[in-house]
Amino acid sequence: MVAVTLSQIRNINSPPYTKPLADQYNDHIWATVGLRNAVPLLNGYASRANIQKAKIALVSQQLQVDVAKQDLKNDIYKTYEEAIAASQNILHT
Repeated sequence: MVAVTLSQIRNINSPPYTKPLADQYNDHIWATVGLRNAVPLLNGYASRANIQKAKIALVSQQLQVDVAKQDLKNDIYKTYEEAIAASQNILHT
């Protein structure tokens, strides 16, 4: 069996001790400054990676445009050759 004293009950209901605001600020100022310095360094690497990804995506899109142009040229040449062959067949029949 656990015995609870009257002073322990009073401590449960009493508000917790708080430090003055100036002391709290002084205790945590270095943590805040350190955090502010760490964030931009990590963000710089993410920005660089995003730029590299964008450049790769641009080159990929340019290659797709080149392939589409080549496919269009091939289709035009093929259609031209088929038209020539069809006109020759019409003239010879």
